[in-house]
Amino acid sequence: MTNTDILLEDLEDVLDDATSIPLSKKYAVDVDKIKTIIEDIRLNTPQETKQAKAIVDSRNNILEEAKIDENTIVIDTSKQRILKTDDISFEKKTFESVVKK
Repeated sequence: MTNTDILLEDLEDVLDDATSIPLSKKYAVDVDKIKTIIEDIRLNTPQETKQAKAIVDSRNNILEEAKIDENTIVIDTSKQRILKTDDISFEKKTFESVVKK
């Protein structure tokens, strides 16, 4: 649970503890507590945003590394196919030259 989630729960608690005003649909709340919680939320939001950005950046770096690894594997596989094809061609030419003799 993030700090912001905890602060939002605190805000809900303050609202739950509000006193109803008789003969109206209004409630009396502790304004100072609410303002303090809102200020704390504002202060925590940039930090949590930075953490979220760091997670996204890390994810993107991992994906980029995986793409590079994938490309390397594809290139290596292609090289192996070319070498195998060259070996077969060489063996065929060698066989043909021996048979012609």
